[in-house]
Amino acid sequence: MKKFYTLALAAVVALGASAAEKQAYTGETLVRKGELKAATVIADREISLPTVRKSAPAKAVAASDITALDAWKYYGLLNNASGDQEKALNITVKDAATGKLEILLAGSFKLEGTLDAAKGTVSIANKQYLGQDEDGDIIFYIKDMDETTGDITDGASAAIATVGTYQDGSVVFPPLNVWAIGDPENEAAGWYVLSAMNQFGAPTPTIVGSFLENLVYPNFTGEENTNYADVELLVTETSVTVKDPLRDLYVVLGYGEYLSPDLVLDITDPDDVKFGLTNTSLGYYYFNEGWYAATYDEALDPALACKLTKEGDNVTITFPFHSTTLFKGQDFYYGSLNESVLKYTQPSSGIENVAAEEGNGPAVYYNLQGVRVENPRNGVVIRVQNGKATKMLVK
Repeated sequence: MKKFYTLALAAVVALGASAAEKQAYTGETLVRKGELKAATVIADREISLPTVRKSAPAKAVAASDITALDAWKYYGLLNNASGDQEKALNITVKDAATGKLEILLAGSFKLEGTLDAAKGTVSIANKQYLGQDEDGDIIFYIKDMDETTGDITDGASAAIATVGTYQDGSVVFPPLNVWAIGDPENEAAGWYVLSAMNQFGAPTPTIVGSFLENLVYPNFTGEENTNYADVELLVTETSVTVKDPLRDLYVVLGYGEYLSPDLVLDITDPDDVKFGLTNTSLGYYYFNEGWYAATYDEALDPALACKLTKEGDNVTITFPFHSTTLFKGQDFYYGSLNESVLKYTQPSSGIENVAAEEGNGPAVYYNLQGVRVENPRNGVVIRVQNGKATKMLVK
């Protein structure tokens, strides 16, 4: 089983306690879909990122400010599912005298870092050994990305460390330092993590939505789910993350005390909402047909496209019959035997709030995380002028 990924292991690994740690589902209710081709997904080498902002002036910061940060935010580069993502973070001061930190990413990857409180910086050394898997060593290392082309260099960077600066309540690392967790001597095996624009900060505020989940539910239960359950959502310009999306299924199967892994929806194209390989923690993974078609450069049957529609601030995402595939190993099954629906009210945008404050002043620019940038040169930015915010592409 490879890390990257002949349709095998898609999620960034380790999602905390899950039903898989209790026992694997062994039921036979699944509806077989038929063979799909297996192909290795390759990382996108033509990534366009928001422009690089200037480093903030160095200033002192307290260790308590750093250890209070509990969200790792990044731009994911794996499996053609690029976009803003967020995972759990835990930072512990191991030695106050030396500033030694223990940094736990996504509940699994334990790194060593160093806090320079006087300068307000956090350093994470290149080429840290994390353990082994069936492909060999697992190493945290840094890769370089070309600012103009978006090309990612092969192998590890010559950099000694990636150094983030504390600013505006976050530790912001150089956007073009790509973090990889894999083996720089065997990159053909793939990565557990490949991310750019890494930063540590506070979690994105969640909102409550309503989810009718039939993406996989009928396969395991043999019946349609008719229950709209309240779910927590993280909503950004480009993605919607559904927390504990398989809650009803877990309850029916007796795993109600566990949380199901997040479902991350790419909403860049409202007529083709996508989600890549997602772990059920029941021994199976699932993905939607829009993602599969885009990944393997195939035509998508319009009837299988997941769509986002809006009425005012009210958003509805529909997942049609047979728009999802469920699989285990090389066994593939029809998912979405019934329609699934996600509903929520669009949260107010921090960019809009900034726009209101700017009034009739000169144009200012922000990246998609709401961070102000000076002299944008390339990528997608938000332009705010005369009280109006507009998304634009700078080339």
